[in-house]
Amino acid sequence: MTSISSAQHLFKTHCNGILSTHSVDLPGYPFGSLTPYCLDYQGQPIILISNIAQHTQNISHNHKVSLISHDPQPDNSQASGRVTYIADALKLDDTDIADRYYRFYPESQGYHQSHDFDFYTLRCVKVRYIGGFGDIHWISAEQFLTPNPFSPKDELAMISHMNQDHQEALTHYCQLNQIDYEGDTPLLVGVDGEGFSLSVNGRLYRIAFSKRVYNSIDARQAFIDLARTPLPTY
Repeated sequence: MTSISSAQHLFKTHCNGILSTHSVDLPGYPFGSLTPYCLDYQGQPIILISNIAQHTQNISHNHKVSLISHDPQPDNSQASGRVTYIADALKLDDTDIADRYYRFYPESQGYHQSHDFDFYTLRCVKVRYIGGFGDIHWISAEQFLTPNPFSPKDELAMISHMNQDHQEALTHYCQLNQIDYEGDTPLLVGVDGEGFSLSVNGRLYRIAFSKRVYNSIDARQAFIDLARTPLPTY
């Protein structure tokens, strides 16, 4: 992988990050909070945050934020990969984005009614990627962002088809990637040009295609190829 593709893969694989905002209560100091995210159809992260949360109040005064996502390495955290995504936070009102977010985080569907939450997109300004010691890069928004080749309608059609008709294939993908699916039915929740996301036992797992896909025919073949991949023998 190139540094850019490694950064993109990391950012799509790890769906929780540290959101840093400018503190209103302590001017001049950053304020960090843990937040889940999923990507919109331009490849930018979407967050769902409460109007009463400290980070939301901070954003209302200064929309400049950063989101750090990292690949945890318990033995040596300094050698782990991480992406610092620097962005402008913008409030959204988009049904397609809401539908995609709810597939990734179904428990969040009631937040609007009970806690007054809103969606925000983080519009990319620049990305800092560290792949380990000496592997340090600035990446422009144009280089980093990869728009999803599928429309919301096309993505939903693939998801519905795989979940309803190809559970055996989804189970096989779990076995290939050593994902524990016992006691649950794996569900496909998102597809893009580089891979797809599964929800299994309350956790999200990212699985990459062997090569980028550009349309539904490519994606169908990529799913078939993965389903035909023999399981490793030990």
